[in-house]
Amino acid sequence: MKVSKRKDARLCYDVPSFNHIFPYLLKRRCDSQVFYDVEFDVTNTMRFVREWNRSHPNLKTRLSTVMIASILRVIALRPKVNRFIANNTYWQRDDLSLSFVVKKDLSDDTPETSSPLYFDRFASFEDTISIVEKYIEDSQKEDVSGENNFTDYTINKLFKYLPQWLLELVVKFYGYCDKKGHGCPKWVRDADGLHVSIYIANIGSIGMKNAHHHHHLYEWGTTSLFCVFEDVRRITEKDKDGKIISTKDLMSCSFTIDERICDGYYFMQSINLLSKLLKEPENLLIKLTSDDIPHFVTKKEYIRKMKLQKQLIKASKKNKKVTS
Repeated sequence: MKVSKRKDARLCYDVPSFNHIFPYLLKRRCDSQVFYDVEFDVTNTMRFVREWNRSHPNLKTRLSTVMIASILRVIALRPKVNRFIANNTYWQRDDLSLSFVVKKDLSDDTPETSSPLYFDRFASFEDTISIVEKYIEDSQKEDVSGENNFTDYTINKLFKYLPQWLLELVVKFYGYCDKKGHGCPKWVRDADGLHVSIYIANIGSIGMKNAHHHHHLYEWGTTSLFCVFEDVRRITEKDKDGKIISTKDLMSCSFTIDERICDGYYFMQSINLLSKLLKEPENLLIKLTSDDIPHFVTKKEYIRKMKLQKQLIKASKKNKKVTS
């Protein structure tokens, strides 16, 4: 028996009829993951960051944070990329969230920290970058690493003190709740960081260049979208005399998505919107309103729509009989 309610999402009713078969044909995320490579022009974004930092010395930001803010804006405006499939059913995530890993410094023994961050769809640009920058700053402090970080603390306790058979039982139980039931409790979702709208990996920050790296999707959790972006590379255009005519800053990004949650056209339109935001980052300063975000179709609205379609079909058949 399928559940109709979850703790972290709402049941989707506006799914095309043909799409309902996808979860039965492609049962796992790893069966349906597709990869997109995109190169964004971030020339104006770099300029925007410099101008912002000059005019806001108490709230400085960085290119990666503006990139994150742009991605969150796209997910808010294109909510179908914020869906997931559990128990062969489409769900619309209630929150706007992300996870990414932070290291205190680039050394082998430095622990990593990762916790989900939650955002308001209607939050200002200042509020969004404040959350991200504060998390990075706090994660790089000594007192929030290791045992003092909730995510690390929870996982360390589970692996350290539970016997193997009991740990396997716990993982299976919560995995079953997540896929077949009403979802995992919030403390589990906060602990693993894989119940978010998108997981982001900034491999440019650790010195990887021209890697064209794609991240896989996890069967655990509900995250259906991963993004990997590299460091910026600058290209120059020269005339025949060797004089520089123009320069352009480019950033390579790789997306991994569960193709069942939306069609390729919808996703590419979302990528195009992200590209436009990075070319015109000033638009991030405009707060969203409820009119900007597509309406979520409720069960009553869906039933009403189906009844109307049936009535139109019946009326069409009657007209054909009369004319014949």
